[in-house]
Amino acid sequence: MPLRGIRRRKQDRCLVPSAVRCRSVMRNDQDRHSPALGSLLERPGLPVNSTTHLTGIVVRSANGPMLRTDDGGTWELDNTRQVRKFIGARVEVVGERSGFNGFACDQIWPAGQPRPTAFKLRLELILVAAFAYGLYATVGAAISVLG
Repeated sequence: MPLRGIRRRKQDRCLVPSAVRCRSVMRNDQDRHSPALGSLLERPGLPVNSTTHLTGIVVRSANGPMLRTDDGGTWELDNTRQVRKFIGARVEVVGERSGFNGFACDQIWPAGQPRPTAFKLRLELILVAAFAYGLYATVGAAISVLG
């Protein structure tokens, strides 16, 4: 006669052990009594969208180029030709933080060398200049036809 009342317990597939899940996450938090708790996972030392200057070594990772800074931080860099040519080299980078550990490079150059001059071609200025030239040419053509 089979035993129907006894069932095999399913394996728990949670990544956190059950003994840890029962405890409060805040129990060992050093800031649990402070008025501003902040995030438990991230305590950013760098504000998002502010221009920042970092120094470190560019290494290749599974997600693309990564900058390992002198203080031990790691930043995922844009996967551009400009960044890829410095893999394995010590560099200085100027750019903006994007997301949790992303860094959008404005400039990158070998460490210890003077910062190169930034050349940015602003599209707005080109459009204004093209419009002004077109207006100038139209007025000049109209004057030459009438006069």
